[in-house]
Amino acid sequence: MGISEGLRHSLESYLERSAAELDERGAELNARAEELDSQAEELEREAARIKDLEADLAERERRLGELRSTQENAEETLSRVHATLDERARVLGETEKQLRERAEAASAAEAELQERQRLLDERSRRLREDELQLADRERQVVERNASFLRRPEPGLG
Repeated sequence: MGISEGLRHSLESYLERSAAELDERGAELNARAEELDSQAEELEREAARIKDLEADLAERERRLGELRSTQENAEETLSRVHATLDERARVLGETEKQLRERAEAASAAEAELQERQRLLDERSRRLREDELQLADRERQVVERNASFLRRPEPGLG
């Protein structure tokens, strides 16, 4: 065996080892590539999920803006309704006050009418009493006059 054969054998052995190492590294690189592909797919799914979440967030922000607008409109409407109710309450308060004043005036007028009726009844009673007294006096005067007319006058007859 010569140097060239030993060298060839050594070179073949080195090439076999190098090929085995390269195969091993190729397998490791393939495994790593598959792992990276799997991670890339996972990242793409996460990116799609994030994109969906961003779209959902944008939709929610849009709806929130609509709700804010709706809320502002509702608050404005509620404020107008409240103002209307306050005005109606004020008018009702004034009307109630006027009605109370009218009721008090009606009560006072009724009390005055009752007092006038009482005074009228009292006057009517007195008038009846006076009429009875006058009738009694008239009867007495008539009786006296009748007795005076029945008596003969001295010297006339």
